[in-house]
Amino acid sequence: MNRNRIRKAQAKKLTAAALAVLMSTQLCAAPITAQAAGSADSDKDKDNTESQKEESKAVGKDETVYVKTDASGNTKDITVSDWLKNTDGTSSIQDASDLTDITNVKGDETYAQEDNGDMLWTSDGSDIYYQGKSNGQLPVDVKITYYLDGQEIAPENLAGKSGKVKIRFDYTNNSKKTVKVNGKEEEIYTPFLMASAMILPGDNFKNVEVSNGKVISDGSNNIVVGIALPGLEDSLKLDELDLGDRDEIPDYVEVTADATDFKLEMTATVASCGNLDDLGFSDVDSLDDLKDALDELADASQKLVDGSGDLLDGVKELKDGWSDFRDGVNKLDDGAGDLKDGASTLKDGVDAYTSGADTLGTNVQAYVTGAKNLVNGVNGYTAGASNLEAGIKTFINSINEKLGTVGGVVGQLKTEGTEKMLTDAAELPDGSAAVASGVSDLNASLDQLHESAVKIAQAAGGKGTTQTPSTQVDLSGAKQAASDASAANDSAVAQLQSIQASLSAVQDQLNSLTVTDEEGNEIQVADGQAASISEQIASISGAIDSIQAASGSADSAVSQMDAAEDAANAAAQAQQEAGTASLADQLDALADGIAKIEAETTKTSKLGAGANTVADGVSDLYAGIGALDSNISTFQTTLAAMTSEDSELAKGEAELLKGASDLTSNNAALTAGGKELSDKGDLLSAGSVQLSGTSGKLKKGASDLSDGANKLKDGTKELRDASGDVTDGIDELEDGAQELADGMKEFDEDGIQELTGKESDLENVMDRLDALRDADREYQTFTKLAEGMKGKVSFFIESDPVKNED
Repeated sequence: MNRNRIRKAQAKKLTAAALAVLMSTQLCAAPITAQAAGSADSDKDKDNTESQKEESKAVGKDETVYVKTDASGNTKDITVSDWLKNTDGTSSIQDASDLTDITNVKGDETYAQEDNGDMLWTSDGSDIYYQGKSNGQLPVDVKITYYLDGQEIAPENLAGKSGKVKIRFDYTNNSKKTVKVNGKEEEIYTPFLMASAMILPGDNFKNVEVSNGKVISDGSNNIVVGIALPGLEDSLKLDELDLGDRDEIPDYVEVTADATDFKLEMTATVASCGNLDDLGFSDVDSLDDLKDALDELADASQKLVDGSGDLLDGVKELKDGWSDFRDGVNKLDDGAGDLKDGASTLKDGVDAYTSGADTLGTNVQAYVTGAKNLVNGVNGYTAGASNLEAGIKTFINSINEKLGTVGGVVGQLKTEGTEKMLTDAAELPDGSAAVASGVSDLNASLDQLHESAVKIAQAAGGKGTTQTPSTQVDLSGAKQAASDASAANDSAVAQLQSIQASLSAVQDQLNSLTVTDEEGNEIQVADGQAASISEQIASISGAIDSIQAASGSADSAVSQMDAAEDAANAAAQAQQEAGTASLADQLDALADGIAKIEAETTKTSKLGAGANTVADGVSDLYAGIGALDSNISTFQTTLAAMTSEDSELAKGEAELLKGASDLTSNNAALTAGGKELSDKGDLLSAGSVQLSGTSGKLKKGASDLSDGANKLKDGTKELRDASGDVTDGIDELEDGAQELADGMKEFDEDGIQELTGKESDLENVMDRLDALRDADREYQTFTKLAEGMKGKVSFFIESDPVKNED
């Protein structure tokens, strides 16, 4: 059921397409024939129009013949549908037909069969629609032949194949009659117009082409329609006119395509007659009319030649003008590109500007704050400049005062300090020598004392308790030597302490000698000498400590010798008085005293060494004091030279005072300028706020301009590309106009002019045209017509599908 519906829908679509081609063919042909018949007067045209209207009214039977064929075009079934038009609204309609199985398809009207075979329909004023079957000979046969890759193939074998496909429709006109033309009998075929159509799916067919027709695509399918006029070429015998190269009137249709999995649902062919009047042949009633029409055709052809020449000239002018226009478009596109780049650059600049404006606003606020801080600083500076001026004056007075003080201190150092130190230092060698001599005598006495003590002990031990020493121990020399050493030590210490005090005083005075030059740099006077004196004071302190320790050792030795002497004498006395019993005890005490004296002897030996060291140090000290005295003399000379340059110093002081005055002279102007700077800063701050407020609008405007420039550039680019396409089109138009001009000229010279020169040959053609027109009008039905009834017939031929069965 669904398949039948699909086939019916496709049949309707193909029929509509075929009829549309037929109508377009008629409409396209009508202007030519109408122009050829333009010489007929308006009254004649009016008569013909009225005649056609009356004839249309007279048509009482409209017949459609449906033919079913196999895929090759062989007839399988014929169904005829008749429409009896009851234009007068009569109660009955006289009809004739040779159909079988007649059925009323739209109503319940019936008919009665008359003796002569006609039918009388009871219509009650209505039209009658009926159909029936026929096995009669069709006036036109259709043969369909299939080819695959250049080889003929049976349709059932083509289904599902792929390759280059060709489908050819050949039409055989079976309806003809014999007429006399210029005294000779000739066959004239009924002029059937054939239109074959098919639907080729886009998925299965590509590169579809058709001869004598048109391919219409609806996006998914290709609707192919081709037309032919079988027998017309033979009827007219146009070869007798010697028209040269010309296209023959087609009697076939050929369709080619690249097929994939070939399948064809059906083909539909429409055959119709009665078309010559529609094509304008009824307007050519005589040879004179044809001659007039040919003359007008020649004039029209010449006008076409002239018009095609004018068209060519116009196209050339258009080409030249378009070239200038295209150059302008190119410049416009280039300018739009520059505008786009400029707008982009402007946008980037505005973005940077607005960002800078925002940064400027921030920095302006910082600047205003800094300006106010600067004003505060200026105020502080002016106060400081005033204080600086006063300080400079005080500083200059201090320098002058210190220079005088330095001179006095240096003189005092020269006359008092160094001379006394030199005198004391000169006496130190003698004292150190005395210390060394006393230490030597002390050591000799101690040795003597030791020997005496030993002898006493030996004597006591050798003679037992019965022997008494003949003499007492005498230590007076040793004690004198120790006393002399101690005195020498005391004298040396006193001299060293005197020198130490002098050196400390000199050092204090040297440390106080500090002056400042005109450039503000400190000068430490006799700094090296002060350091040297410090070292010498430390050395003297060490020597005093050593001498005092040695002096203590000498005093201790004297005390020990006194004790030893007393012990020895006591021992002798005891021996004499008590005998040897207590002598041993006294000798033991003497032995202890001698041991202590020996220990002290070691210390006095160290005292001797210390005295020698002091002597060496005193020599170095004496040399240092001499050097200090020399340096003080040098410093006095330098100070004298500085004093001689007092004029330069005074000049510098004056310039320094003037500079200080200049610093304070601009204080008022600086203060006023600072105030103005602060006020202007407030205005600048307000302006920066306003600037930041408008930067957003500027940024948006620049962005909109950039977007607009981009769109403009896109548009000009499209225009530029399109102008190139138009240029190509104009070139093609120029070529076409040139071909048209050349073709029209050739058509006029070789066609029209030659045709108008063969008027005598046209008489036979006119006779054939008359016969064709008669044959076209006479064929009104496939079946039969009742007497006095007019008819019109068309054929619809549908072929079987070519496809694999599911």
